[in-house]
Amino acid sequence: MKRKILRLGWVLRTEGIINSEQLGQALDAQKSAPNKTLGEILTYLFGIPEYEIETVFSREIIRQTISDYFYSELEKKFSNLDKEIDELIPGINILIRRHERLSSFSSSFSLKSDMYQPTGNSSFLKKIICDIDHIKITTFSQKEVTFNDVKLEYDVHSKQIRLDNPAIMSEARLRLNQIFRSQ
Repeated sequence: MKRKILRLGWVLRTEGIINSEQLGQALDAQKSAPNKTLGEILTYLFGIPEYEIETVFSREIIRQTISDYFYSELEKKFSNLDKEIDELIPGINILIRRHERLSSFSSSFSLKSDMYQPTGNSSFLKKIICDIDHIKITTFSQKEVTFNDVKLEYDVHSKQIRLDNPAIMSEARLRLNQIFRSQ
């Protein structure tokens, strides 16, 4: 399975945050300011809040991560078949209702002249919690296996996904097996 490369401009345009003209202007501006991120340029040129850019892009990243997770798990469960998992399952559609990024914040201090003075602050993303409206697995014959109201947690450091209902993967395997056998 080939991992899809996410492009910030494409994601923001698809989500309606920017239009094609704004994307073109920002990409042109980035050529003359290569040390600036596209997000910084969009904020400067068009006043788009950084938080909005981060939220949209992080939702797309977690959607891709969940999709990759499902493909990987299903590939393990169907390793005995002659076909690649992409051939059996050309699409996994994930509609995220809500996602929340959990971070920890720390400050560092140094002792100078008998006083502690701040030397910096850091924020570390730890987990992403998702409420998913549905996960739709589409087979090559256009049959669908759908799971509604899925909750999961993604640990950023270990890159592990924990489903609130771990039986979903077994259920997916059973239902997909029925579809594959009927064809």
